[in-house]
Amino acid sequence: MAFVDKTLEDMLREIHVTNTLRYDVIVPAMDPRCPKEFAPPVKYDHVPSPQEVGLGRRLWAIVSKHYNGDLRVMDRIRARRGENAVLAEASPDMSPIAMALENAFYHGNRENPELPVQFMAFEGETGIVASVKDSGAGFDFRNVIEKARAGFGKFEGKRRIYLFQPDERYFQRWGTCFWSFMIYPVDVSFEDSGSRVNMLFRDSERYDGARTLDSV
Repeated sequence: MAFVDKTLEDMLREIHVTNTLRYDVIVPAMDPRCPKEFAPPVKYDHVPSPQEVGLGRRLWAIVSKHYNGDLRVMDRIRARRGENAVLAEASPDMSPIAMALENAFYHGNRENPELPVQFMAFEGETGIVASVKDSGAGFDFRNVIEKARAGFGKFEGKRRIYLFQPDERYFQRWGTCFWSFMIYPVDVSFEDSGSRVNMLFRDSERYDGARTLDSV
């Protein structure tokens, strides 16, 4: 994985885009499957209570099962790459795309089901590019990127890195979305002050279920 300084147009040129896979505008309030009450966004300066964990899992089920499952873009990426492994045994949908969608609804839109999230995916000769844009004001993504990189430095001496980090590190440094970005072979960039995240998945790369420090 790499955090890169590329626009969506740069990524589309890199894969020699040939067609549009998805162009969706998702508004939870218009979907009868979604509850109208969302969990409040978690705070990143404390370890969550059991109640907060339960609320987060409820929201995660909404985003992952309903939207990421419907979009099916990760299925296409894995098929093109010949991947058999999943990001986590307990949740095969915990992919960079699913995590980006969760962050868009949860943090970008501040759990407001009336606000839209835009999702686009493009297929090219050498890979797939996906883009998620929320309706929020953005965030200091450069600071979060540096915290994520610093967090990986804590794993010195360990050869394999899995998806979930300790709760203390999750809430003090960065979230599961950035952890997924760090582990999975994907180029990630941000635009519009951080309200848009772009993900480039090259056919030449492959996820095998874990990463080593040498590949980060």
